[in-house]
Amino acid sequence: SCNDGFLNANTATITSDGVDSFRFIATGFVEGAMDCVISETSVTPGYDPSDPCVFDDVTGGEYTCELSNLAMDGTFTVNKVWDLSGAMGDTVDQTAIFTIMCTNEITSVEGGTPVITPWQALNGGYYETRQLVGEGAIVVTVDTTAGSASCSASEVIETSGVESEDDCDARTIDAGDMSECTFTNTVFFEGIPTL
Repeated sequence: SCNDGFLNANTATITSDGVDSFRFIATGFVEGAMDCVISETSVTPGYDPSDPCVFDDVTGGEYTCELSNLAMDGTFTVNKVWDLSGAMGDTVDQTAIFTIMCTNEITSVEGGTPVITPWQALNGGYYETRQLVGEGAIVVTVDTTAGSASCSASEVIETSGVESEDDCDARTIDAGDMSECTFTNTVFFEGIPTL
């Protein structure tokens, strides 16, 4: 948009698989008196648009404006739930070790206590191993600048008499996406058989 003159077009659509640039031509303006702003009005969800280009006191010539859309990080949340109704009052060790694997770099982690495992850097992925005691959640932030990430989670429990169910198989996380899964551990009472 400009405060003077005439433009060959007020809007242009630029897509990732089509035209990647557009030339606006201004005519009939007073040199040094025209101000123009070029900005985006619609951005793909999951991307942060850059600030608009501002040109003040425009004279003749060519001006270049570069707008960029940066991919927002994705998040993957692993929830932990315990069902202790079958413990019959017994004390249950509610410690679990979680390993979260993503194909893209994990940039931050919240929740749990870090655990170092010798195979963390293998298999061409990014791993985070955390320990949770009781219920809670572990949230990882994953970089999606280079494209979508695939993340999954697994757990190890030392306590016997615990059945584990989860929906933490690999899932795709696009720019700005949030995904979550849950591990549910059900405790079964292990009494002494009586004849």
